[in-house]
Amino acid sequence: MAPDIDPSVWETLQEYPFEGNVQELKNIVHYAAVILEGQTVFLHHLPPFVLTPLSPEVKGKKEDHQLTLMEKQEFVFLLEAIKSLNEKGEAASRRILSELSKQGDIPLTPQQVRSRLDDLEKKAYVTKGKGRAGTKITLEGLSFLKSLDGYIPVQ
Repeated sequence: MAPDIDPSVWETLQEYPFEGNVQELKNIVHYAAVILEGQTVFLHHLPPFVLTPLSPEVKGKKEDHQLTLMEKQEFVFLLEAIKSLNEKGEAASRRILSELSKQGDIPLTPQQVRSRLDDLEKKAYVTKGKGRAGTKITLEGLSFLKSLDGYIPVQ
């Protein structure tokens, strides 16, 4: 059964400057579906970037850097590893993530892991805890992983 959608959500989506293709809309729908706790989609179910889109001045300052396939594979590996560790209740530290990466085809040093985690945190895909808290995957990160399912092979 399809959920109801509050009129404010329709208004917000109509005003949102979709610069991507239909995949951007699909990611928003996936995000809302993951966190929906009732039968109606409200504004708080939308990703934060939809509610506060970047101004044209800030958009002009964004990096034009397109991710390479290798970078995407590294991000997917890290997100999947963090998700798996989080589900087991284990800390996802840089050292552990680096060790896990060396067991597969994407070997990363702890410094490379730190750099990739910084990038993932800027995209709101993870939150980095202090001390033994480790890194946690966010709903945005889960949505991103789900959107890439089947597109990027990770070995």
